[in-house]
Amino acid sequence: MNDRRSTDIQNEALWEFPMHYPLKIMGEAQHPMREIVANILLRHVPEFEIYVERKEQINALYADLAACAQIRMVL
Repeated sequence: MNDRRSTDIQNEALWEFPMHYPLKIMGEAQHPMREIVANILLRHVPEFEIYVERKEQINALYADLAACAQIRMVL
C-alpha cells in the first residue's frame, strides 16, 4: 500500500534538512490571503520565516496548502 500523496516530496535524496524553505503562494485577491496563509504556515513551522527541520513538515504543509480552496498555486 502506498501512502504517498501527490504533494509529498518526490526525490528525498535532493533534500537536506534543516533548511530555509522559500514559498510563493498565490490566491484570489478577494480573500484575506495573508491570514489564510499565516494560519496554515503556523500549523507546521513555529515562525513565519519558513525554516523546516524534516520532510514531514514539507509534506504536511503542501497537503494543507493544496486543500485550501482559496489558494490557487504554490511555488
